[in-house]
Amino acid sequence: MVLVTLALSMTALFALLAVAIDVGRLAHTANEVQTVADIAATAGAKALADVAATAGPDGLLQSATKSSAQTQAQTVARENRVDGAGATIDASQIEVLGQYNPQTGAFSGAPPYYSVRATPNAIVQNLFAGMFGYQSSTVTKTATAGLLGLGKAQPTLPLALGQCHFQNGLPPLIRMPSGTDNSGWTSFFDNSASTNSMRDLMPECGGGRGSQTIPEISVGDPINLNNGSITNPLQSMVEKCLNQNPPVNEFLVPIVDTCDGNFNGTGKVTGFATIIIEPVATWDDPKKGMDLHAIFKAVSGPAGGGAFGTYTVRLLG
Repeated sequence: MVLVTLALSMTALFALLAVAIDVGRLAHTANEVQTVADIAATAGAKALADVAATAGPDGLLQSATKSSAQTQAQTVARENRVDGAGATIDASQIEVLGQYNPQTGAFSGAPPYYSVRATPNAIVQNLFAGMFGYQSSTVTKTATAGLLGLGKAQPTLPLALGQCHFQNGLPPLIRMPSGTDNSGWTSFFDNSASTNSMRDLMPECGGGRGSQTIPEISVGDPINLNNGSITNPLQSMVEKCLNQNPPVNEFLVPIVDTCDGNFNGTGKVTGFATIIIEPVATWDDPKKGMDLHAIFKAVSGPAGGGAFGTYTVRLLG
């Protein structure tokens, strides 16, 4: 009786051990497939960013095609291994999506393309469970990565732009402050955007008395706005930046929800953009102001703002 009981127990024990081996192998393969999903999605999103950076102001709107993201995702995936073999992912398993909304968790369904979702799978041949009719198991994992705007940053110029400038990609060369009342100066959290307060926020351009550091700004913060024409002191300081060798002409500025005739009060920050300033118009020019254009640029920092060309590539889930 002892021998019979031992034989039955050993049979059950070996069966459980065999199943445990298959389950462990399946779990290990699942981790490998998830890794492939993560890197494929991230590579695809970075491909969108690379195309945008070389295609000009409207890069994401016009040139960042689905095929470029899919090709890069497949290339990077093949550099990894799943269940002892080279990893693969079909183009049909790589979705190229629109912009991600952190508040709703949803994606826009149309260009410009900002996000990539990868859903690779692997078929695992069971070593022992096949004896019980389970010849193979399929593992499927999903990851999504996208270009997200900054949620918090420290601007480098006391200038704010209205988000209406970014409705069709990045704005081309435009004059700021704009006559349409969609951009203007800001001293951020001070009571008003006066010439003196803004001079103290421009030390790299020869700012005035005991220059201050621009504060860190978060999406959702209210900042003050002033659409007045550029004044002599401010014009002079910006020109000092442009005349340096090498010139200081690239700045990070906040984007606000205020547009169309209400740029002399308070606006709520919705994101950040990187701009290049061109020569400043002379003071006697009736169209006095600064010519500038926004550029695509990868940066580090917390995500959460709108996609205005200044972005960080992140896994979204």
